[in-house]
Amino acid sequence: MPKNKKYQIFISSTYEDLKDERDAVLKAILKMKHFPIGMEMFNAGNDQQWKIIQDTIDASDYYVLILGQRYGSILDSGREKGISYTEREYRYAASKDIPVIAFILDDNADITIKDVERDKTKADRLALFKKDVTEHHMVEWFKTPDELAAKVTNALYQEFDQTERPGWVRSDSGDAEKVASEIAELSKKNRMLEAENQELKQENSKRVPALSLNLSIDTPDDDEEDDKKHKELFKTSPQVTINDAGLDIKIKKVKPLDYSDRYTALEYDDHAKALGVTEEEITEYNDQLPSADKIKKINQYSTCLKDIRQNGVAFSINVNNTGTTKATDVRVRMDSEDEKLFFYELDKVEEFDKLKLPKLPENPIEKAEERRQKRLLGFGAIGDTLESLQKFSKFDGISPIIDDVRPIIPSISSPHETITVRDHSIAIDANQVLHPTGETYRRFYMIPSEPGNFVLKCRIMCTEFIEPI
Repeated sequence: MPKNKKYQIFISSTYEDLKDERDAVLKAILKMKHFPIGMEMFNAGNDQQWKIIQDTIDASDYYVLILGQRYGSILDSGREKGISYTEREYRYAASKDIPVIAFILDDNADITIKDVERDKTKADRLALFKKDVTEHHMVEWFKTPDELAAKVTNALYQEFDQTERPGWVRSDSGDAEKVASEIAELSKKNRMLEAENQELKQENSKRVPALSLNLSIDTPDDDEEDDKKHKELFKTSPQVTINDAGLDIKIKKVKPLDYSDRYTALEYDDHAKALGVTEEEITEYNDQLPSADKIKKINQYSTCLKDIRQNGVAFSINVNNTGTTKATDVRVRMDSEDEKLFFYELDKVEEFDKLKLPKLPENPIEKAEERRQKRLLGFGAIGDTLESLQKFSKFDGISPIIDDVRPIIPSISSPHETITVRDHSIAIDANQVLHPTGETYRRFYMIPSEPGNFVLKCRIMCTEFIEPI
């Protein structure tokens, strides 16, 4: 700290119970040849006087807080109703990042009963106030006014070394002409920088992206291997129309599929007994069949696959940029507002057809029938029967279906973009969208759940925008 610099130090505390302590601190600061200032001569409850207190705190370099055993008078109205004037000053100083140096009267200090808070509500508020101060600032405890004055002096000298503040310097203590010249030069540079900044703002205001979004029916590109693989999934028939008026899809009603009969449990009846089938064999067969809940999922999922094949539409999302510069950190979100449209990624649709029905266990009754046919007709006479049974077995010997009816579609990532497809929403995060070409994101699949009108809610945001469009 320069020798000729003086600091203004704001003293904040309750008044009646801490008169001696305030007086001791005021004298200690004067001995340090700095400026103590307090607001006890003002009525802090008056709005005009509170403005003066705020201005005084703003002009202060350090804030000394002294807390005793009284909470003090409280505000009876306004946004800060219920807190004391002292806590109000403390909150304001802290909000302005003015260094706070706090001192709290020791609980074992010798004080009179009138200096102890007897109002329970205020006592609770004082405890919370002290807790907040101790959690956010270095605190020292004192028992007497003289001890407080000594601790304030030491703490202030340490704070002067640690935290540089503007302070006050006499105008004749430096080279006034030199200072004036430096100020004039800085002012000139400041004006030049402001003019340059204004020019850059005007230039940048002319270079902005202009983004828009539209959908189009996706068609296969013969040069793309993925498109060749999925060619049969692309829809180019007249039942789908996308135009400025909206989306028109003419769908066919899908008859629900039911495989309950396929997985019917066997009964241990007279026929089974006549064939020599045991009850244990019947029980073992039935235990291997899918549960009723699993069959329900199989029916739902199979109907879903049929719906996808019959009514699904391959489409593209086109993000257009007709502005004068590229858009960066672009986020596009498209939602089916009424949740009547389902979205998939085309590669995932292709995988759906690879999922097969659960394999049937070996039927003990059919096996017994086969043995009986061998005995009655002779082995050479049943070739046709065996051939048909073998074909039926091949139909059953396929891989199991997955458990979930609608699998969650994972994010599709690349170094430049991340695309996340969920049941009713698509999110695209792209590093940039160039101008004037824009970007096209292909191979999405849309399935309406029922006939009707569909509302798509679309939002686009980028770094250059203030809010989404």
